[in-house]
Amino acid sequence: ILWIVVFSFVAWIFLQLGANIVGKQFKKPWEQGIIAEIDGVPILYKTYNDIFNQMYQDSVKAKGGRDLTDRELANIEQAAWTKLIEQTRWSEILKKRKIHLSDDAVLTLIQIAPPRELMENDQFKDSTGNFDFNKYRQALANPQNLQFFVNYEKRLRRDVPIQLAQTDLILGPTMSLAEAKEKYRFDNTGVKVFYVKVSPPLIPDSLISYTDDDLKRYYNEHKDRYTQKERINLQFAIFKKVPSKEDTLSAKDRIESALSELSEGGKWDEVVKYYSDDDATRDNGGYLGMMSLDRVPKEFKQIVDTIHLNKVSSPVLSSKGWELIKVVKRKKDSVAVSHILVMIRTGSDTRDKIRRRAEEFYKMAQEVGFDSAGKYFNVEIKETRPFPRDLPFIPTLGRIESLLDFVKKAKQGELAPIVRRPLDYIVAYVKEVIPEKLTPFEDAKQSIEMDFKRNKKSEIADSVANEIYEKWTSGEDVYKLKKAYGVFVSVSDTYDVKLSQVIPGIPIKTPPYSALYASEPGEILPPERAGRNIYIIKLIDKSIPSDEEVEKGAKQIMAVARQQIVMKLWQDWQHELQTPKKLKDYRNYLIY
Repeated sequence: ILWIVVFSFVAWIFLQLGANIVGKQFKKPWEQGIIAEIDGVPILYKTYNDIFNQMYQDSVKAKGGRDLTDRELANIEQAAWTKLIEQTRWSEILKKRKIHLSDDAVLTLIQIAPPRELMENDQFKDSTGNFDFNKYRQALANPQNLQFFVNYEKRLRRDVPIQLAQTDLILGPTMSLAEAKEKYRFDNTGVKVFYVKVSPPLIPDSLISYTDDDLKRYYNEHKDRYTQKERINLQFAIFKKVPSKEDTLSAKDRIESALSELSEGGKWDEVVKYYSDDDATRDNGGYLGMMSLDRVPKEFKQIVDTIHLNKVSSPVLSSKGWELIKVVKRKKDSVAVSHILVMIRTGSDTRDKIRRRAEEFYKMAQEVGFDSAGKYFNVEIKETRPFPRDLPFIPTLGRIESLLDFVKKAKQGELAPIVRRPLDYIVAYVKEVIPEKLTPFEDAKQSIEMDFKRNKKSEIADSVANEIYEKWTSGEDVYKLKKAYGVFVSVSDTYDVKLSQVIPGIPIKTPPYSALYASEPGEILPPERAGRNIYIIKLIDKSIPSDEEVEKGAKQIMAVARQQIVMKLWQDWQHELQTPKKLKDYRNYLIY
């Protein structure tokens, strides 16, 4: 009995108390308000939201208080995400480099380095227009400004260490004087050359003989070339976040409000500035310019043809949104038009409905199948076409990381997690997995024959190039050699070039350039492939810059090289900042 009681008590602890403890400790990250884990560092949704809200407010302010378009919102969401990753990576870099500001340093900076917004504020300038530090010190001493300077302190603690790290990066790399001299000497060494070119593609097919047995042997030795990788075919449905009828009516209400203000005597330019969503024309009275009659958009062609000068049309629905049109000038075959544009935006209620529709479709696809769900929801079902699992993008859909990760291990009949993006939702389903398959010899015979010939031509070209090299270095006349081998061998003109330049006719820089630098006039370089051809180069003459030229040129090279090195390092660092080694993205659960 005692043991039964003990066992029951222990079980109660594990099942009841333990369940509560474990439930609290092992909530999923997004349930704890974590939007991402960047290289193992958990990032709260609040941190992302603060960045997003600041960017959003800045964008709305820049647009004069008007709402943002769906595309602009999507761009801000992505920019906030990128900045979140950068800030997190910077924080870790600064910890490793032990770069931080002491309290004394921050206080000194606040006292001697006013924030830019105050430096540009007229209230802090003296009678001569210069910044007045006495006024700034008075602002510092005013308790009412405490929150402003607390925020400025946060900015300094965040930004100054980053600037120090950037300066450290810029001051670090350099090129030694010896390296610069060698580079200048190499780049400016002049050479006079000509070469023999052996072109495998020009070798006649008549020089190649083979049997079916030869082709089968080649096929068996290169089966990987004729094996189709395992492929996967996806079906998918896209739920775009597009405006609803209600959103269209909301935009129409706004354009009618603009028309009402104009009817009550409002000035056109002021109404345009307040209501229009056309950033390009809002500040110049909505003026679209002079256009020929045949270029007038069809949506308001009839209005332009019939409306009186400087009269405002009724609201018209165009491909851009709701518009008011005013013709300000007429000529024989053209008109000058101004407009007010109110774009139709996807409202939050509409977004919620589209999200629920995608989720309901997903649930039904799990229960009754993808095609049946498509018919029920009247959604167009599309296919990608079969593609290899390791393809770096999804055909017709592009590069979607979450879907690419799914594709790598997905099984036939499996439903992918919903892809949630700023402008749409995608539900994808594995329609079929096509196993790896070796193409039968007869089906691949034409390709095998082409590959076999190409391979044999390459072997012949290598052999011919080596023969020409040996005979040429032995003193035989190169033009006689060219004539002996036929159309697939040619001799170039003589060229005078610097080693920093490309020798005409040779498509890319190859090791012969270094070999020419180390060679003496009269030497012939061994055969070297460049592109599809083989080149045998003879160095006729060489000129090396003087020590005075090298000394002068090296200093310029050092300056340019420093800029290039810093730029390359900075670009690489920026890329690294935005590309964590380990990134767990929970935006699907908290944003979309």
